[in-house]
This record gives sequence, C-alpha cells and structure tokens, in this order.
Amino acid sequence: MNRRTLLTAAALLMLAPNLVGCPEPPPPIALSGEVATVACGFCRFKIEGARMPCFWAVRIGDDHFAVKGEQPKKHDNHAPDGMCNIERQARLTGKVVGGSFVATKFELLDVDPTTVPAKPEYSDADAH
Repeated sequence: MNRRTLLTAAALLMLAPNLVGCPEPPPPIALSGEVATVACGFCRFKIEGARMPCFWAVRIGDDHFAVKGEQPKKHDNHAPDGMCNIERQARLTGKVVGGSFVATKFELLDVDPTTVPAKPEYSDADAH
C-alpha cells in the first residue's frame, strides 16, 4: 500500500463511528429529591408483563419503573388513599438500574383529600 492509501484508510477508521451512526448511550435516569408520581405498577400503571402482587412503581417522563430499594414501610395498598386506588406524589432519590428504579430515598407526600375516591376501586377483599 502506498502512503496515500494508508492515510485514507486511517482517516476512515477514525470517522467510522460517525459514518455508521453509532448512537451515544442514553443518559442515566436519576432523581435527586424530585417529586414524581407513584402508584401500584399492576393496578394503576398497568405495566406490561407485571404480575401480582401489587408493587410500587414510578412514572418518569412517559415510562414506568418498578421501585426497588427504599419504600414506605407503613402503607395500606388497598386503603382509599392506597397505591392501588390513586396515584400519589413522592419525593424520590435514586436511579434506574436494569429496568427498575432503585430508590435510596422514598418519601410519600401527603395526599389531597379531594383526590381520594369515596368508593375505592380495590379493597383487601379483591382477589387481585
């Protein structure tokens, strides 16, 4: 090979990632004390492929993620203001890892009483 061919080949190799459109990896999804909407991933968000029992999930943008890690300790899922009956707001810190939101802080905020249904959709008597 002559020098010109080698230089051309070297230039093409350096530009190759841009020429074939190698995408940049998406930025990590993380929250640091932001308020987000949370509810039951099975009952409220209807996450595709979700199976019972009920579990906390968070909506970030247009996506829903099951919450792992830190979660409210005392919460009645099927109470009128429970995660299965209404969407709630929570102050969250954590990040998405492997398709789940791993929370290091999960502070469930007080609910506006006017948003609590008079007749809850789900109760402990339900078979779900």
